[in-house]
Amino acid sequence: MNKFQYYTGGIKATIPKGYVSLTSFLSKIRNPNPATLVLLGSISDASREGDKKTKTLLKNKLPFFTPSVIVEDGKPRRYENIASFTGLAPIDFDGFDNIDQANDCKHWLFEQNTEVICAYLSPSRLGVKALVLIPVCNEVEEFQDYYRGLTKKYRDDFHIKQFDTAPQNAILPLFYAYDKDVLIRDNAVTFVDKVLKPVYVPSEVVMNVESDKPRIDILVNKFFERCHNIVDNGHPQFRSACIMLGSLVPHYVNEIDALAYTESAIRSNGYMISKHPFETYYKTAKWAIDVGMKSPYTL
Repeated sequence: MNKFQYYTGGIKATIPKGYVSLTSFLSKIRNPNPATLVLLGSISDASREGDKKTKTLLKNKLPFFTPSVIVEDGKPRRYENIASFTGLAPIDFDGFDNIDQANDCKHWLFEQNTEVICAYLSPSRLGVKALVLIPVCNEVEEFQDYYRGLTKKYRDDFHIKQFDTAPQNAILPLFYAYDKDVLIRDNAVTFVDKVLKPVYVPSEVVMNVESDKPRIDILVNKFFERCHNIVDNGHPQFRSACIMLGSLVPHYVNEIDALAYTESAIRSNGYMISKHPFETYYKTAKWAIDVGMKSPYTL
């Protein structure tokens, strides 16, 4: 939990530039350099004006972090290159109507939930970001079990519709933000409530968990890789990737998880978000997964 990696050079940068301590990360959120402060002001203005394309283009100039994992030095930011987990999980609330609503959420989140290490406003000032203390995981699936627990608590139990499930992707970029009033807790309590992934396997298909799971993980990672590599002509490529993912749903991947994967892939691709609103791609993803489910893949 003492350090994690940072990246510069835009969303297409995949190799970590180095490490930052949690203490330094929080200090920078409270006191950014002047150039970054100007950039963040422009992002906030674009968000307030509803200019999503400009907001995304500007946001991609910010440094970003992967607080949940450490990838192998010199290797790209991909699941297969995860070397270890940090015990941190980012959570994100997005889409408030104004900064007052976001501030209310920030204070409630920090004051009423002891697993929250820090809470601060997002770059747009219309969202809230936080880091939560969880056990140090050994694999991606364990991290996602804890994230499903966080989703149950914040989205389902507390009915906070602004809760974003995209950070369930352990290597999703966390962009830099500024909040001089960031809230920090030194004695956070570890969040330990897992929600295990439901297993839906029709009776006529029996999956050998030990031998087949790695092969399914490779296919899911291939979905993320295909989406990550989209830099033009995005819609048909994304549609094709989602149909492939949907073909895994009847036997090997839970439909809820598949939709969460698509949400993560959309939000982490700066090119796609700059071309169309998130909702457009998400509607395509749901349609494509349904199409893929009609032609189920079997190992």
